Amino acid sequence: MRITTSHLRLLIREMLTNEMAYAGPLGVKRGAPSYGPGILDTGVDKEEMMTRAEKFAKSEYFDDQAVKLFGNIPIPVWYAAIIGGIDAGMNMTDAPDDYVYPASEHFNSMMISDRVGLADTFPEGIEALTAAGFDNLNRIKPQDLVIIGVASMVYPGFNSTPWITLHAVFDADYTESFFDSMCPSYTRLYNIMSGDSKEDIDGISPRAIEDFFGSTTSARRMPSPFTMGVARREGVVGRDALAECMVQEILDKRGLHLNLAAMPEEFYPVAEIVIRDIKAAAVEFRQNMQGKTLVAIVN
Repeated sequence: MRITTSHLRLLIREMLTNEMAYAGPLGVKRGAPSYGPGILDTGVDKEEMMTRAEKFAKSEYFDDQAVKLFGNIPIPVWYAAIIGGIDAGMNMTDAPDDYVYPASEHFNSMMISDRVGLADTFPEGIEALTAAGFDNLNRIKPQDLVIIGVASMVYPGFNSTPWITLHAVFDADYTESFFDSMCPSYTRLYNIMSGDSKEDIDGISPRAIEDFFGSTTSARRMPSPFTMGVARREGVVGRDALAECMVQEILDKRGLHLNLAAMPEEFYPVAEIVIRDIKAAAVEFRQNMQGKTLVAIVN
């Protein structure tokens, strides 16, 4: 029997899925008509952009990334894609005045901030997914994590990949209550990088932490200690860099890994605090997200 490339791809994906914790996709559904957050000028009409987003969510590339990345979360993860908006949070709905999105009430009750929503999967998450048109939900077990990614467009650097979906959560404004309950060790770093805290962390000043993440003019000139793809390609600074560290710890098989050789020794104590708190926050996230449904509005 001749094994084709597609057969080999399926075999590898099955092996990875069996070894890791990615449970699988719940499907791709259209949400409320939306032209996204209104901050990106794509030059493409709304319907065409949503069609592209839908195609991306159904692509082999997305499936491969989901297996590779969500599989590093050691609890079963289900992923549901909603294309357009959910009539809640950040995305602007572009529909007639009498239009009612069937799942609007459910998602409105879940949203913590403009980009992030959270609920117990049973019953709230299941009710929201059902209202949004998803079926075969009896596969979901009480301790599983369900991630709902909402996207209305494809755009360089903002595509709703698994990585960017979680980045949207950890870089979202006004999401402290989510961090406080799901990964409290992240809150102090987040508040400092959001400009909302002037308290030291174990003798490390907020200014030193801001410098480490490149939030000041002088620190931007230092070689980057960050090793994730976007840092190598484009550079990453500020709260954006903090979110990338958290996502790398959760989704990268190696976890958070910094290039200590790229920074002056004076930053080593800061790096120790960052590594400690990010790793602690990731442990909390994995424990506390069991049985939860997480909504992330990506674009």
